[in-house]
Amino acid sequence: MIILRIKKLINRISSILSIGQNYYQGELYEYFDNLFLQLENREISPAAAKIKVSKLFNSRKELNAHFKKWTKNNKSNFSSIGQKIRLFKRIRFGIIFIKKNEYEPVHYHGGFSSFQIVLEGSCILDEYDAIEVNKESIKYRSFERTKITENDVMLNYIDYRDMHGFGADNGQVYILSIAKFYGFLGKFNFDFLKPTVNRRFYVDVNNKKNLKQGLFESALIDKEEAYYKYLKMGQVK
Repeated sequence: MIILRIKKLINRISSILSIGQNYYQGELYEYFDNLFLQLENREISPAAAKIKVSKLFNSRKELNAHFKKWTKNNKSNFSSIGQKIRLFKRIRFGIIFIKKNEYEPVHYHGGFSSFQIVLEGSCILDEYDAIEVNKESIKYRSFERTKITENDVMLNYIDYRDMHGFGADNGQVYILSIAKFYGFLGKFNFDFLKPTVNRRFYVDVNNKKNLKQGLFESALIDKEEAYYKYLKMGQVK
């Protein structure tokens, strides 16, 4: 019994730290850590950063193939495949899976940054810029729906498209997510003036108030309500 508990504890620690043969241990941590830092310091534009990542995956075909090995028989909505933890940050790699005709409901990325690279399939993308986040609602600007395919890139951080939703319109979709989290160990935020850091908020986008040309306001909703209302493609008006 004691040995079994120790094994479970070791497996739990391995899962939290993403260590062991089942997790990604590659060189891209430093690459993306540096790229996130350039975005934070405004040394590179969001458009240039997206092009850089897309070119990387298009020029190094082995990267797409390498990460696709985590997609085999993986039907989980999200699977963490690796992370590197430092004292005040964390870089996490994960695989997002979306079934055909399903949609990842619109959500606001609260104070963390992320790239998403399409590994397989085509993806419908709805993007927004948050203008003001309140306790129960969010004000935002919306952009025209786009379609992205293999090795195309999404980017979300505080200064760019920090609210989005996406779906699979023509077969299943696998996406590589690379995110940077802030605070102690990239997990714990002790700045009580920034309660939205490292959090995700779902948005009731269909029930929006038109404040003025191009500016809207919608209520924030919990995860269960978001998936009930917006799980299927076509439910977002």
